[in-house]
Amino acid sequence: MSDEGIIKFQYDWTKEDLKNTKNLEELIYFRDLAHEKKYIGVYEDGIGYGNISKRAEGGFLVSGSATGSITPSNSNHYSLVYQWAIKNNKIWCTGPITASSESLTHAVIYQELPQINAILHIHHLQLWNRYYHSLPSTCSHIPYGTTDMASAVKFLIRNQQEDEGLFLMKGHEEGLVAYAKDMKSVFQIFEDLF
Repeated sequence: MSDEGIIKFQYDWTKEDLKNTKNLEELIYFRDLAHEKKYIGVYEDGIGYGNISKRAEGGFLVSGSATGSITPSNSNHYSLVYQWAIKNNKIWCTGPITASSESLTHAVIYQELPQINAILHIHHLQLWNRYYHSLPSTCSHIPYGTTDMASAVKFLIRNQQEDEGLFLMKGHEEGLVAYAKDMKSVFQIFEDLF
């Protein structure tokens, strides 16, 4: 059985409506665009893949766990991650749903790169195979959603000064992550790979 889509970190979740849904409008638009392009979705076995986030006051907004099949999405399908502890493998979030299983990776990117405001983690086998040996990448033995992945990503991006970047997850088949200063730019990174 695949462990795809399974939350591997501990979380402290407060179930409540997100307070500032205006902040979600752009995120919802681009998440649904990612779903349309099949960057985010659900496999035949019902397991969801891919996620998207946007820096927000107090942390970051991220697509919720097990929402890959939902289209169109709305404010009930997102969570605000407002605190994290990479070494303790834990996040704190609030919203109608728990945060995505890849939230630790998003957290470390936002923590290390203050110029970054948008992250998109897609699944795309063709791109993953094409760029497996040429993109910066995490090691093949490192599973997604773990402190090891967050630490590997931190190491990978530690000297990053640019307003955008891209890496491949060798231990997470099909997984690629792009980050940029805004949502439009993060999408353009993937469009430029085709």
